Amino acid sequence: ENIEKEQLKRDQFEELQAELYREEQAEAERLKEIEGMEKKIRQRLELQKTSHEQMAYKQLQKQKAKEEEEAFRQMMLARFAEDDRIEQMNAQKRRMKLLEHK
Repeated sequence: ENIEKEQLKRDQFEELQAELYREEQAEAERLKEIEGMEKKIRQRLELQKTSHEQMAYKQLQKQKAKEEEEAFRQMMLARFAEDDRIEQMNAQKRRMKLLEHK
């Protein structure tokens, strides 16, 4: 009878050990899955951040190009206005010379 009790205790102990091992394995597997999901989320967030940064950079470049184009346009308008002023002065001088010769 003592031997049977001892055997029963050993069997119960071994079953508890096996159950504990299975639970620890299941917990380790759950933690591994959670870590995998967290890694995917971090990667997705990093991709979104990079995408937003690229979009902001492109917008900045577009704005810079627009400003440069406007500055060039203003410079050309000023140059054309100066050329017109010089042309008018030359035409006035020609008219004055023509009047002098008459």
